[in-house]
Amino acid sequence: MPPSAFGARSKKLDPDQLTLALEDLEQELAGAELRVSTPVEKAAAARRLTNRGSLPAQLPRVEQVIDVEDKTCPCCASALHKISADVAERLPRRR
Repeated sequence: MPPSAFGARSKKLDPDQLTLALEDLEQELAGAELRVSTPVEKAAAARRLTNRGSLPAQLPRVEQVIDVEDKTCPCCASALHKISADVAERLPRRR
């Protein structure tokens, strides 16, 4: 019987492809190691995210709304709806 065009030789893995696959795994492993931090770094990050409370009530408030001009969908021309809103309080910059 003659050898098939799709015989055992066609099923061999190219060494370059194996190298690329291993390189991808090494990159994912390095990224995972960076995401895992030490307990000291975790504590510092928690301190940065701690809510320090609201600003005093006697301070003046300025409301700034950033919105789109046209509230119609460019695809279907129906009305857009609000997905979410971010609210933040901060002290004004000193001049």
